[in-house]
Amino acid sequence: MAETIAHDRMNRFKQLRDYIRKINFFNDAETTSVIDQLFATRIVIFLMTIALIIIITWASLTIQTHSVTIPSPSETIFKQLSVRYPNTLSCRCTQTSIHHHQFLSFDPQYHPICTSQFISHLFISALSKINISDYYISDYRIIVSSHFQLLKLLCETVKQMIDDSLFIFDSKYFTTTQVLSIEKFEAQINQLIKQLKSTTMTDMKHTSDYLGLIIFQNGIYSALQTKYRIQYTPNSNTYSQPSNEYNTLITTCSCETNAACVSQAELYYFQGYFLGNSSTADRIKLMYFLGRIFSIPGMMVGCSPYSSLLQSSLQCFYDQSCIQQMQTFIHGFSLLSPLSSSHFQPDATIENLLNELFIDSWNEKRNFSAYFDICSPLSCTYTYDRRFNLLHIIVTIISLFGGVQMTVFFIAPFIVKIIRRCQKCKRQCNRSDNLSTETELETNSNQSKFLFLYGYRFLVEEFVL
Repeated sequence: MAETIAHDRMNRFKQLRDYIRKINFFNDAETTSVIDQLFATRIVIFLMTIALIIIITWASLTIQTHSVTIPSPSETIFKQLSVRYPNTLSCRCTQTSIHHHQFLSFDPQYHPICTSQFISHLFISALSKINISDYYISDYRIIVSSHFQLLKLLCETVKQMIDDSLFIFDSKYFTTTQVLSIEKFEAQINQLIKQLKSTTMTDMKHTSDYLGLIIFQNGIYSALQTKYRIQYTPNSNTYSQPSNEYNTLITTCSCETNAACVSQAELYYFQGYFLGNSSTADRIKLMYFLGRIFSIPGMMVGCSPYSSLLQSSLQCFYDQSCIQQMQTFIHGFSLLSPLSSSHFQPDATIENLLNELFIDSWNEKRNFSAYFDICSPLSCTYTYDRRFNLLHIIVTIISLFGGVQMTVFFIAPFIVKIIRRCQKCKRQCNRSDNLSTETELETNSNQSKFLFLYGYRFLVEEFVL
């Protein structure tokens, strides 16, 4: 059975081979022999096969760019397309100018000090009842009310400035002709937020620097006598105005030469001034009893309440035990509870808080869906590149095959003629070579015969004579 199948296959193969051998595309050519016609047919088949391979390879490897348009795409479809075709996707907006507040909003979260009881009217009013004449000139209780009034003013100023900045920011337009991808949208929003923060912080710093410059340049004295104190000399009935000095860890600083002098805020036991006679002379002497009671962590006193506040920190007011110690000497602190935690460090200075606008978080809310709905693209167009497109390969073969076929059928007989002529020339050359070889051999044979006869005659004559 197996031998029969193999024999049938061999017969079919031989029939196919014989059929292929008998294929003749030029059987109508009367001027060409059958052998040349078959030879030309083989050339046509060979060249057409090579051409077909080249055409298929070229069409398969060629990159085709396809363009697709999707009408009225949804946000979901847009997101999918922006991921798959980020470089070629194009969706034109129907509304190119959009107010910032339509897709971006802020809810600033301020430092706890700006929402605490420390800047409440009740607390500041309680501090204002302190009689400063009862305390030593460097006692913190003299300027404690001014510090918290300034804190209240700074918080209110910052809030008002941020509200104004946000109002201006919301009224501006965000302009885009094309719908932005989520990544580009986020990048643009980050840039807008960064610009808003930078502008507002710069304005606040300019305001703070301008305020400090006005105080310094105009030589404004505090009524609390933090920079200069008025000193009365009883025996001469005169008044003097010496500058205050503040002791730091390194050196002593005088307000006469440096308006930013500060030292640690402290509470003192102070019995008061009284007049007494000197033991060595009959002159009157001003005397007082003084003792340090408590150092307030983070708080500073200095030449002006404003400059000392900027260099202070709220470290004490995060700690319940520190507030309780303050309650012992300043009754207004009994109204307070500790500050809650924030992203600022407890030992951050008020100047650092002010430079950051007392903001813990801007709490910005970005709404890409609102932006997309307002932009409302009518259509989205994207392009993509593709290889091995079967339809493109078929179309290319159909478009090129006819021209290639005509060319091959035209040149095949000429190729046969050229080959035949080359073969004819080669045969003629071989015949010429063979003829010249035979002539040379005949010449050599005649010469040998002549030499033999001449030699024989010479020998005979020599011996006979």
